Amino acid sequence: MGSFESVFRTAIEDKQYGDAHRILHTIKGLAGTVGANRLADMAIKEERLLEQQASNDDWRELDELWLLAGQAVEAAKQYLAQMEPVSPAAPPSPSPSLDVAALRTGIEELRQLLVAADMEADELFARLQDAFATLMPDEFALLEESIGTLNYAKATELCTQLLQHIAPVEL
Repeated sequence: MGSFESVFRTAIEDKQYGDAHRILHTIKGLAGTVGANRLADMAIKEERLLEQQASNDDWRELDELWLLAGQAVEAAKQYLAQMEPVSPAAPPSPSPSLDVAALRTGIEELRQLLVAADMEADELFARLQDAFATLMPDEFALLEESIGTLNYAKATELCTQLLQHIAPVEL
């Protein structure tokens, strides 16, 4: 949560309300998904303040928001640590093959979502990462860092660089 908080606070200070709104929206969605209802409600309240582009004096409850977010993360970690594996570990899968067409198409779509600052970029990136990260670990690590900190401009640049190195698909 630390990077979300620092990126959010910087966005507010710089009056980059769109960036701040995306962070709150992500927190609200994640909190709702894991049942952290108090955190989700607080994120909704802060989104409303943000939509009014409130002065910094109106952001008095942000410390509580980040405290709740940290507590939700810790609770999730503890819960996952207590979970028993559902099934025995699967045998290692063979190394995936590189489907250049699927990779290129996926990176192009990801780039478009990033340019539009569309939060669906997170979901698409997760699917691409599952499919191709073992083949391109360094590239996907850089993308993950940029997308994880909502630095979509940097992630877009990384996608462009990747596309320049991936052979075009011939029809």
